Amino acid sequence: MSAASATAQAPFAGFGEGALAWLRELEVHNERAWFHAHKDRYEAEVRGPMRALLGELEGWFGPGKVFRPNRDVRFARGKGPYKEWVGATVGEGGRVAGRYVQLDATHFLVAAGAHRLERDALARYRAAVRSEAGGAALARIAADLDAAGLPLQGATLTRGPRDVPADHPRLALLKHTSLTVEHRTPVGPWLADPDAVLERVVPTLLAAEPLLGWLREHLS
Repeated sequence: MSAASATAQAPFAGFGEGALAWLRELEVHNERAWFHAHKDRYEAEVRGPMRALLGELEGWFGPGKVFRPNRDVRFARGKGPYKEWVGATVGEGGRVAGRYVQLDATHFLVAAGAHRLERDALARYRAAVRSEAGGAALARIAADLDAAGLPLQGATLTRGPRDVPADHPRLALLKHTSLTVEHRTPVGPWLADPDAVLERVVPTLLAAEPLLGWLREHLS
């Protein structure tokens, strides 16, 4: 998926009601003519604040990128040509794991981890979890995240891999085919307060750093 470089042009001032209004309208008018007629609003109210947010986060995590609004309709559930949200990677991403923020008309999302493990990465993941050192380390990270209110999420198998016994001590981890943590908050007036937004983003992503470090060490 292609992404546009994000360099903050102004200090982050939060997401105003204009951002939510634009996203709500896009849900109703997801068509090229409407988007181009309201592109200035998108740049000023939606993409601009997201770029500014990335500028604030750069000191912690490095430069990020705002994803383009165009949707690849070949693989999307919805068939409108535009994503009904604005999303961005935070800091340098890797082939396996990264950080992400997203705003849509109803929620603000902060997430980190491996959204999808392809076949080779999944094989390395399972080997690392089955090893005593790698598996024990991930189990400790998972326990710490759970205590912080960020339980591991992501797609899982129903019964686990075929070659793993049902009594394996880390069966729950071995069921994962993706591995993420996320903090999802309903939209509200707090979005217009830059400090309130940063208070939701920074602690979540910092808490996820051990998970990202483990994924990069074992899967890259």
